[in-house]
Amino acid sequence: LPLLYITPKIKSSDPGFAEHFGPRTNQRVREANQAVKSLAQKHSAVFLDLNSNLTDEEGNLKEEYTMDGIHMYADGYMQVLQQLIPILKDLG
Repeated sequence: LPLLYITPKIKSSDPGFAEHFGPRTNQRVREANQAVKSLAQKHSAVFLDLNSNLTDEEGNLKEEYTMDGIHMYADGYMQVLQQLIPILKDLG
């Protein structure tokens, strides 16, 4: 049973935003991903680390995949797709 983790679109002015989301640092993203990975393992779901091919040693998007350190070029999304295809084939 695969697990899909989707973050909701929440405005920073919403009550509880700072408490639950705070600043989005690379460390917080790694911690969130680890929590999702643990949850997936608990429920025998597949967890795929899509960041592994996209980030440098410091956890930043590799320069070749981004224009501003946040948004990716098409070749960054191609890396994601190449990781997803085998999983999607197994499910199909």
